[in-house]
Amino acid sequence: MLLTDREAEHLPGCNLSIRRRALEAIGGFDPAFRTAGDDVDVCWRLRERGGSLGFHASALVWPHRRGTLRAYWRQQRGYGRAEGLLEAKWPEKYNAFGRLAWGGRVYAAPRLGRYRIYHGVWGTAPFQSLYGPGRPSLSAFALMPEWLLASAALAGLALLGLSWPPLLLAGPLAAALAAASCACARLRGRVESGLTPWRRRRLFEPRQRGPRRLALWAERGREPRERMLALEARLRETGGAVLRGGAFARFDLEVRAGVLGAARLLMAVEEHAGGQQLVRLRRWARPSGLALGLALGAGALAAGAVLAQAWVAAAVLGASAAAALWRIASECASAQAAAARAIDAWAEVSALLPLGGGDAR
Repeated sequence: MLLTDREAEHLPGCNLSIRRRALEAIGGFDPAFRTAGDDVDVCWRLRERGGSLGFHASALVWPHRRGTLRAYWRQQRGYGRAEGLLEAKWPEKYNAFGRLAWGGRVYAAPRLGRYRIYHGVWGTAPFQSLYGPGRPSLSAFALMPEWLLASAALAGLALLGLSWPPLLLAGPLAAALAAASCACARLRGRVESGLTPWRRRRLFEPRQRGPRRLALWAERGREPRERMLALEARLRETGGAVLRGGAFARFDLEVRAGVLGAARLLMAVEEHAGGQQLVRLRRWARPSGLALGLALGAGALAAGAVLAQAWVAAAVLGASAAAALWRIASECASAQAAAARAIDAWAEVSALLPLGGGDAR
C-alpha cells in the first residue's frame, strides 16, 4: 500500500525488514497477533512514532502456498481473527463496516471520475488543488467476507417468497452471490473475534446533549491542530471509535457508536487581536446511507406485501425495517451524546468560554 512512489503505508511481513533500534523503540511485535496482522500493527506503530516505511520495487519474495483445502481454510480463518484484533486495537483505521480505510493505494491504471478538492487533514494543506480519487473495481466486493451475509439475507427473502411469490426472485441472486465468493473461513474468523456488521460500542450517554453549534471564546490563542488533538483525546475517552477526516473530507472528527450511526464535528478558528481566538464548532448526526436505503427498501417491500395481502412477508419485512430505523436512530443519538460530553470536557480544560446567543439544539 503506497503513499508515494517511495513511501509505503504498509509492508507485508513476508517482505519486510526493520532496523533493530526502531523495532525496540516500539516494544517489538505484539504477541496478541499469532497468525496474521502483526506486520500491519508494527507498520502502524512505526508510523505513529514518526517513522517512515520505504518501498523498494526490486525486492521480491515468493510466499509459501497452502497445499490443502484444510490448510487454506485455517489460514483464512486466522486472517479473519487477526482483522478483528486489529479493529479492536486500531478502531480509527477501520470504516463503519469493518473494512480497512487505507490512506494510500495500490497503483493501477488511472480512471476517470469526479474530482475532489484537496485541503489537507484539518485544513493543514497550504494550497488547494484537485485530485481524482481512486475507486475499487466491482470485482473487489466479491472478496469481502460480508458478501456472504448479503447472500444469506437474499436467501431469507427467497424463503419469504413462499408467502409472497415476487420475493422468489431473490433466490437466484442469492445463489449467484454465494457462488462468487469463497470467503467463508475469513468471515467466520471475523465473527469469532467480534468484528461483525452489527457490533456496537458502549458509549457514555449524558442526559443533556448540548447545542449542535457552539461559539467559544479563548483569551489565549493556540494552534488549530493542537486544539483538534485535545478534542480528539476527549472523544476517545467516551469509548467510541474516533476517526479523523481525510484530506478531502468535509469534517474534522467522527465518533462512531456502531455500524449504523455516528456523529461528526467540524471546527473553525477565527484569529483576533491580542492573540485571542473565536472557536466555532458544529456537530451533526451521520446515519449510514446504506442502512437507510436498505431499511426504506424493506419498508417498500412490506407495503407491496400488504397490498398483495401476503401478511407473513409483510410482518417480517415491516419489523425488519422498523428495527433497522430504530437502531440507526439509537446509534446516532448515542454518538451525538458522547460527542457533546467530550466537547464539554474539552472546553472546560481548554478554558473556552461559550458566547451568548448560541444556536438551538
